[in-house]
Amino acid sequence: MIASEANLGFAAGNNLGIAEASGDYVLLLNPDTVVKPDAVDAMRGFLAGNSDAGAAGCRIENPDGSLQESYWMTFPSIGWLFLKSLYLDKIARRFRREKIAKDTPFQVAHLLGACIMAPRSLLQQLDGFDESYFLFLEETDLCKRIIDSGKSIYYLPSASIIHIGQQSSLQAAEWTNIELYLSAYKFIRRHDPRFITKYLLKGVIFITAVVRLCLWLVRFCFGFKKREYAARMLKGYWRLCRSVWHFESYYRNGLSVGGQVKSAKQVAP
Repeated sequence: MIASEANLGFAAGNNLGIAEASGDYVLLLNPDTVVKPDAVDAMRGFLAGNSDAGAAGCRIENPDGSLQESYWMTFPSIGWLFLKSLYLDKIARRFRREKIAKDTPFQVAHLLGACIMAPRSLLQQLDGFDESYFLFLEETDLCKRIIDSGKSIYYLPSASIIHIGQQSSLQAAEWTNIELYLSAYKFIRRHDPRFITKYLLKGVIFITAVVRLCLWLVRFCFGFKKREYAARMLKGYWRLCRSVWHFESYYRNGLSVGGQVKSAKQVAP
């Protein structure tokens, strides 16, 4: 175990482990997981037998055995954010579940960071995770850079783990909501440098915050969710409404100093 004096975030924390790793492959695994038999061997064997593979992930299940969304066929974009704001992204998940029924590995755009295996040499070549992401989309950025390096990302439906998932995020929704959209803003801005992108992003994220703020207000008032949890979500989306207009300065500050973008706990009004 490697001790750190501060919470460095997902990216920087994993980089500490990658730097100390000595094996041919590195398994990035969340602590709130249960690895099923042969899952690790299946990923390692696949990477060893496929030279074009830059990373591999497996089927991820909830504790009740239901399927957890753990891979995506495209990278986040303004269009994706717009669909997400209206909850239309849920429709796409149904098509992905049909594909998961097959046992044959297939290429994807990016994986959930709860369980990813990659060659140590490739991770070192790419300098690991981008530490300017404090929370969320670090693995998305890494997968994008792996693909840009000429390698492919694979999903292995025959191997699986159990992931409890999102417990810390749900308990701190008043700031993790902002962190999620700040990371999405940064990823899309970095890979879509058009002048108009920042304005479209702010508008779409603001619409998302308003829509979800209204929905959670209804849930709070009529008791569709526990009021304590609904109150945290309301606070998070209200802070997102106010903070999104400052995202460009957070993004530029993170790039200019070459260091970690401040967490939403520090920057949100």
